[in-house]
Amino acid sequence: MEFFRTAANPWRQNVLLGIAWDLMWVAIIAGAAFVVVHAIYVGVVSGSAEPDTAAPDPGSIPERLERQVTGIQFAWVTIHWIAGMVLLLAVLYHVFHATLKQDFWAMWIGRDELAEGVQGLRGVFRRSADLEKRRGAKYPLDHKLYHHVVAIVGIAAIVSGVRCTSRSGRRSGG
Repeated sequence: MEFFRTAANPWRQNVLLGIAWDLMWVAIIAGAAFVVVHAIYVGVVSGSAEPDTAAPDPGSIPERLERQVTGIQFAWVTIHWIAGMVLLLAVLYHVFHATLKQDFWAMWIGRDELAEGVQGLRGVFRRSADLEKRRGAKYPLDHKLYHHVVAIVGIAAIVSGVRCTSRSGRRSGG
C-alpha cells in the first residue's frame, strides 16, 4: 500500500497529491476510539456524564477576572492591530505584484481546470492507477480553489478588523 499519492505535474516533476484513501479507516477508527475513551473518562472522573448547567452564584464571581492564566502581561491589542496591518500590507503587495509582474489570470478558474477537476474526481472514486490525465493551466483546480478561499477569508478578516477598529476609535473619542 502506498501512503502518499503522487503524480507528474505539467513539467514532469513528481508532486504530492495527498494521502492514500486506505488510511481513512485509520482516522475513523482513531476518532471513534477517542470519543469512546473520552466518554468513559468523563463518566469516571466527574461521576456523571451530564454537564453542570446551574448558574453560578453572583457573589462567587471575582471583581476582576484574570485574562491570562499564566500571569504574563503583554500588549495584545497593539500586537493584534500590528499583525492586522502586516496582513493588509501583505495582501496589497500580493495583489499588485500578481497584477503587474505576474500573469493575473493564472489563478482564475476556467473550463480547462473544471474539466481537470472532474477527471481527477473520477480517478479518485474509480481508484484508477492511470494518473496520466489532461493537464490544464499552471495551477491545478484544488490550488486555485484554496487560493480563492484564503483570499476571501483574508479580505473578510481585514474588512472586519478595520471596521471594528474604526468603531472602537469613535466610541473612545479618538
